[in-house]
Amino acid sequence: MYLNSETRRLADVGLRLTPPCSAANVARWSSRHNWQSRAWSFDKEQDRIQQLQEARERTAMRKRHLAISQEMQSIAVHGLLELKARVASGAALNMSPAEIEHMFSEAAKLERLTLGVEKDRSQYTEIRVFFGEHTYEGEAAQPEKFKEWLPNLPLPGEDDGEMDDGDGPTRGN
Repeated sequence: MYLNSETRRLADVGLRLTPPCSAANVARWSSRHNWQSRAWSFDKEQDRIQQLQEARERTAMRKRHLAISQEMQSIAVHGLLELKARVASGAALNMSPAEIEHMFSEAAKLERLTLGVEKDRSQYTEIRVFFGEHTYEGEAAQPEKFKEWLPNLPLPGEDDGEMDDGDGPTRGN
């Protein structure tokens, strides 16, 4: 009764028993038989089962959607080839301006989806390379020696005409 009750209150369980029982007595039974922990474990297992079922349903849905999408693409390619043949022969396409706009918009979306959207190129990523030695605990004590190597690339707005010889940092030291 405790497991299937809406509120999982011991007093409610006591009232539903025949004959009714005191909340204190039901609390003793609950404690002795670990009702709260067992109910929590049951709920957790039910959630796990539900999640597995939903995962199976999502997988099946993706397969259905993929099959439908492929069929729709096949039909669209057939229609596109018909339109291409009409254009090549000089025949009228009989498309409204809205249909032409929609076709162009969808083609642009597909192109962006396929190629990806370029990220903001005004941002720079700084890559730092450290050459050196490291001593692990317990090894012969030697100081850690690191030398930072930074390429000597001009910063935006800098143009001092100096050439980088590539042999180490000249900036930021």
